[in-house]
Amino acid sequence: MRVLKRWPGVSVISILPADVEPAVISVATDWIYDPQLWDLPTVGASVMSAMAVEIREAAGDRTVVVALGAQNEDKGFHQFVEIWRSSEQLRERFLFVAAGKVASESKGMADEFVRAGGLLRDGFVSDEDMAGAYAVADLMWSCYGPQYNQASGIFGRAVQRAVPVVVRRNSYVEAQARRFGFPNLSLDWTEAREAAAKLLGWSPPDRPNTANLVAGMRARSLKALTQSLGRWTA
Repeated sequence: MRVLKRWPGVSVISILPADVEPAVISVATDWIYDPQLWDLPTVGASVMSAMAVEIREAAGDRTVVVALGAQNEDKGFHQFVEIWRSSEQLRERFLFVAAGKVASESKGMADEFVRAGGLLRDGFVSDEDMAGAYAVADLMWSCYGPQYNQASGIFGRAVQRAVPVVVRRNSYVEAQARRFGFPNLSLDWTEAREAAAKLLGWSPPDRPNTANLVAGMRARSLKALTQSLGRWTA
């Protein structure tokens, strides 16, 4: 990338902002915010899909934590299940929901999750159901393994839909959430009971208004992209 960025007419654009990781400038000509942080046409819009209704009915008055997308060890699914299984008190006050294709090596964990009362939807999640999940979630799971320290579409859409997130301490998404002042619960990648205790001590905050934040990220990113193509926009 260092060689490539020196070629005339070539731009190397990072989706890791330099203000989060200054070292990206050594390999990139510029940076943008991950498009998954600013791609939705209407910030905060939500849909009460059939899956959303199912989640709300299953939860009752419990706090809802949703893990969306591929369910595997890298995406923290095993940790998600271990936390759920570790505390009866947690299960009384929370509902954990996993919606997305479960990896073959994680099927055993999925079975344990269901046996412990977790709500699982193993398979493709439609756009409507994904939007519905954000509508009913109190927390979105973005607490991924150390080996998966990168941009997250689930986190990005949570910012756009103003849904607080669970993140792993010292991860990229935690750094972004803190920089944005976005509500997050940071967990150490350690003992499940400790994580359960932190969840039990958490109270859902008021949903932030992220419209200006998202608009600013979109404007900065589109300007950088158009400049890299040799054009200028006001």
